[in-house]
Amino acid sequence: MRFTSVGLLLAAACGGTSGRPFAPKKTTFVPSTKTLLAENVTTLASGGAGGAVTEQIQVISEMPELVEQDAPLIADIQMLSDMLSEVVKKENKQVYEHTQFRKLGMDRAANPDNAEAPFEAMKKLAHDISPSDTLGVMKTFSIALNLVNAAEVHHRMRLVRNADLASSQQDIGPLPMVEDSIRGTMAILLEEDGASPEQIFDKLCSQSCEIVLTAHPTEVNRKTIIRKYRNISELLSLLERPNLHPFERAEGLSNLRGIIAAIWGSDEIRRVKPTVQKEAAGGNAVIESVLWDAVPSYLRKLDAQCRVTLGKKLPVETAPIKFASWIGGDRDGNPNCTPEVTLEVVTHQRLRAAKLFLNELNVLYSELAISKRFSKELEELADQVKDSDDKREKYRRVIGHLRKRLVRTVKDCESQLNQIHDSIHFTSAEHAFGALQGWEDVEPIITKDELMDPLKVIYNSLVETGFELVADGHVSDIIRRVAVFGLTLVPLDIREESTRHTLALDAITRHLGIGSYKEWDESARLNWLQSELTTKRPLFRIGEIVQNTIGLDPDVRKTLMVYKVASELDSESLGAYVISQANTASDVLAVMLLQKQFGMTVDSGKLMRVVPLFETLNDLKNSPEQLETLFRTTSYVGSINGKQEVMVGYSDSAKDAGRLAACWAQYTAQEAMTKVAKKYGVELTFFHGKGGTVGRGGNPALYRAILSHPPNTINGRFRVTEQGEMIRQNFGDLEIAQRSLDIYTAALLREAFIKRVEPKQEWRDEMERVSEVSCNSYRHTVREDPRFVPYFRQATPELELGKLNIGSRPAKRNPKGGVESLRAIPWTFAWAQTRMHLSAWLGVGDGLSPSDEKDKALLREMYEEWPWFREIISLISMLISKTDFSITQHYDDLLVDPKLMSLGDEVREKLVQTRRAVIDISGQTEISGPHVQLMRASSQIRNPYVDSINVVQAEILRVLRGMPEDGSPDLTPESEEIKAIRNDALLLSISGIAMGMKNSG
Repeated sequence: MRFTSVGLLLAAACGGTSGRPFAPKKTTFVPSTKTLLAENVTTLASGGAGGAVTEQIQVISEMPELVEQDAPLIADIQMLSDMLSEVVKKENKQVYEHTQFRKLGMDRAANPDNAEAPFEAMKKLAHDISPSDTLGVMKTFSIALNLVNAAEVHHRMRLVRNADLASSQQDIGPLPMVEDSIRGTMAILLEEDGASPEQIFDKLCSQSCEIVLTAHPTEVNRKTIIRKYRNISELLSLLERPNLHPFERAEGLSNLRGIIAAIWGSDEIRRVKPTVQKEAAGGNAVIESVLWDAVPSYLRKLDAQCRVTLGKKLPVETAPIKFASWIGGDRDGNPNCTPEVTLEVVTHQRLRAAKLFLNELNVLYSELAISKRFSKELEELADQVKDSDDKREKYRRVIGHLRKRLVRTVKDCESQLNQIHDSIHFTSAEHAFGALQGWEDVEPIITKDELMDPLKVIYNSLVETGFELVADGHVSDIIRRVAVFGLTLVPLDIREESTRHTLALDAITRHLGIGSYKEWDESARLNWLQSELTTKRPLFRIGEIVQNTIGLDPDVRKTLMVYKVASELDSESLGAYVISQANTASDVLAVMLLQKQFGMTVDSGKLMRVVPLFETLNDLKNSPEQLETLFRTTSYVGSINGKQEVMVGYSDSAKDAGRLAACWAQYTAQEAMTKVAKKYGVELTFFHGKGGTVGRGGNPALYRAILSHPPNTINGRFRVTEQGEMIRQNFGDLEIAQRSLDIYTAALLREAFIKRVEPKQEWRDEMERVSEVSCNSYRHTVREDPRFVPYFRQATPELELGKLNIGSRPAKRNPKGGVESLRAIPWTFAWAQTRMHLSAWLGVGDGLSPSDEKDKALLREMYEEWPWFREIISLISMLISKTDFSITQHYDDLLVDPKLMSLGDEVREKLVQTRRAVIDISGQTEISGPHVQLMRASSQIRNPYVDSINVVQAEILRVLRGMPEDGSPDLTPESEEIKAIRNDALLLSISGIAMGMKNSG
């Protein structure tokens, strides 16, 4: 069944009365699958309803539809909307009565062929509404969209669970029977691909996926607000329990109302920029509140699935998924990420890990009161523990000693933090662990093995002596946590821009009187670096850097002090040293030399693996040559133990050259680098800087995305970033997090067996043509057209995004630079706000619109037969389907200088061309293509909200840009107050659109 517009009315807004039943009204459904086509069409040229190029409008498909299985989602949204309605009506009746925005948005969505009238009425309403009411409406709509997202989080897992429960009893397993789950993947490998259980098991145990959390600023919600929306999803799950007592139901509903009221009463706007330390605390919170439980829970299910499907038990210490972080180590363009901040973040993470494991061992101590039957190894380990009251209960004797060592670890970390100026407040362990006397007499736990080894002795003893069920309980969970999180919670990567290292070495060579490193050519740099790497003579004394007795520039000294801090940390606290804007082999050797100067060598065990980040078109094209140079350098090869990691930049390369040219450069560069590594016998791992969002190169259809990578480039090793709001979407809820872990694990396993499509030479030739044409088209608009930069800044809220305070680092690497210095995130974010999504498709239309029919036929063949190409086109298709022609036109009408408006018209014509080209190549009748399920709720539930917010946002920008600057004598106190209100409304509108668009931030 499908929903009519009446059904959508229930989902679309906060109007209505409270106390309704939890199921939708009968009018929500219709008995036939036929609905008015007018309610479910999109237009080719308009980019949504009400397009300006009316002569080109063409109905291409029915919109993705809500079906009967989504009835519970609609019921949840209705219930939450009614609760929000109650709050708004009580707190601000004037705002409550502004329901016309929602009605006009729904009329526009329901009648695309007659959408001009409601759109014009919406624009007039936005013009006439008072500043205070504007703020209230933006707040209401932003909350409403967040409530929709919270309901969807619960609904995602409900659908998976219901599908599994609908299977016959013998088909129900620990994990869901879907293709992108380990269970479904194992079934495919066994039944269709002919893999043996042994082959599957071996690959699974050896594969490695590391998810790197970053603080990249795309999460617009405050942490306290995020927690409230997560609580809403959890309460929706509680209310669905079939055996729920009436009082428990009433209490759950009351808690929902309380949370929504608290959200309404909260200030959703960040008034100050977060510090790096607070960003790190936010990342740690995801681990502590969700992943700490999700990881062992998923690994238990993975173990059970291996037993059921493969007849093998997963080794308890096996960890196919691990985590790392950039938060506190990413200093690329962030002056706030100092060496002292890195030390503080790492120490905090060690403190949090020690406290978490101490809590787990407290539970384990109470569980293991076993006083007989111990293995010989356990007996020997227990005998090493002196001064213990646990004489007969030897598991407790060992665990008690570990607890004391963890208390010592906590105390040491607290002492270190007390010495760091302005450290984040933390709770002392004195009260919590005061009962554990004797901690002063033991050593702290530093390495993972110091905790893992005794735990494995306990585990093995339990198994050997008949207590296997006990071993498979809490002991196994703790071991799995140690395997995944270690004693550092997450290892911290360090990232710095290559020019910082160049300037540091230049200062050193000048001080030594041997010339200017910065002015040397690449050959001279390589010769000098290789020579210094092989000598034992240091270039400087570390004390000279600490005391700065040699007169270094403050920024140069800061760069060098990072190495001093890193050299004093234990090796498990740190991960990779990533060099952004790396374009030469000397960039890598420079970091190796600086590490050597601070004692970070193979012999000391503290050498960080050095990872060049290739992120522009030229850097990607030259990357194989740089690897070749490195692998020919004896001193370098001798230090890397036959392993090399390379990071591929997705968002910056797309910003540099356009989507298609960047994608092809990433593909060919990975292929070529893989061949170079194979030639020299080096194991190559690619680190994918996708961020997770589509706008930055990510793919919400994760399973398919991993399978579409170039052949022979993954090989069971996969490292990828997750940023901002994607961390919340994928790991913000216990069930969702387990599902995400399952998809990553399954995709990596399937990729190891799948027969890959090798592109034909004619496909490669065609992609070269497409890449060149699309890149030239993209750069002509973005770089060469003098109208573009002023148009971009007038037509989008790019200049206003900085007021969001969503990240600790500046929006630009160079504050005085233009678009080229703008980071990829605000670049993408700004275009997403206006529904243009230009960064995702500009240049694509020209590349995919050849004049030769043979080229067109070849492109269709590539789409049908080449998964990589098909996935690229499908993702572009999805983002194009989220553009809205008339809304982007409205921004131009209100905000853009008439002299620049011609560029807006040209860009929209390119959008029309791109839509046509995508449909022509794919042969799809639905512009959103295979990602239709991702668009379902967005098209029918979110758009009536987001359309209204867009129209209001454009009006707010028009008014604000016409007001006097802050501090101007023309700004009266009354005007200053109005301006502050409008600024708040603007920030809430940006947040609301980001929530409505979800995967395009």
